[in-house]
Amino acid sequence: MGGLVSRLLVCAGLLAGAGIACSGGRVEPDRLSPGAVAGTRPGHRLGSTPCRKLEEVVDPGCEAVLYDSGGLIVQGFVLRPWPPEKGRRYPAIIFNRGGNEAFGRIDEADLRFLRGLAREGFVVLASQYRGGDGAPGLDEFGGADVEDVRSLFPLAHEIGGVDLDNVFMLGFSRGGMMTYLAIRDGAPIRAAAVVGGVSDLSALAAYRPEFLRIWGRLMPDFDAKSRALMRERSAVLWADRLDKPLLLLHGGADRRVPADQSRALAAALRRAGRPVELDVFPGDDHMLSAHTAARDARILDWFRGHSATDGRAIEAARPSAP
Repeated sequence: MGGLVSRLLVCAGLLAGAGIACSGGRVEPDRLSPGAVAGTRPGHRLGSTPCRKLEEVVDPGCEAVLYDSGGLIVQGFVLRPWPPEKGRRYPAIIFNRGGNEAFGRIDEADLRFLRGLAREGFVVLASQYRGGDGAPGLDEFGGADVEDVRSLFPLAHEIGGVDLDNVFMLGFSRGGMMTYLAIRDGAPIRAAAVVGGVSDLSALAAYRPEFLRIWGRLMPDFDAKSRALMRERSAVLWADRLDKPLLLLHGGADRRVPADQSRALAAALRRAGRPVELDVFPGDDHMLSAHTAARDARILDWFRGHSATDGRAIEAARPSAP
């Protein structure tokens, strides 16, 4: 009984602590679904609350959720095309955020971006990852936390309304690394896009040595196994295992993650005969701030071009303007 109560309190605290992303004040344990903490099932939705208004109106297609990932309660978000068409299954995008722990967590600006993707006819699922904002577990920067990404697939199945034959993945910065790891581990997606992605941790540490301190705090046994742990997370070293079409976008003046990270991965993928396209935007930054419209259009075109029906299903899924 004690374990069940503690998990209920964690659920309530996480939803209430979702901050700007959640509404309704404190979420009491009795608002969770019946039997939410009985056993563990990857991707099982333990509770949810509507997103607060992002601009002038409440968006009914956005909800903050708690879901089971490896027995841990993890916070995420689900955004849907709105209004949804009854009986329609929509293609999906798994979004992998950047940062670590609470730094880089999904905020209002991110939700506005994700809502834009949903308005293009996608169900969008995103994770805050374990170990941040009071969530249990440890953010291992590409270790056990990759399970939080994998668990979004059974969550998509459970919530319904998702075309599981048309799932895509999008990662920003550290989320690029999470995307590569998920693909390597067999993520059932059709294609992926990455913006400012991390593909070579040793090279990144040489460019920004402060990362060694961060990884030393996050990765278990980093002091003794640093080389092995960095290799395990460096897609440039196992590009032949990335068997999904990849679109790599990078700012030529990115000071956080140099564009050489994507250039090196693209070269490794081409040597391995893997499908890849690379676009470097001269003079732009880590988030491609000067080219956001072109960035988003390129990503959407990439996903539509790799859909199970050559984009026709996604075009048809785009909801009509209210």
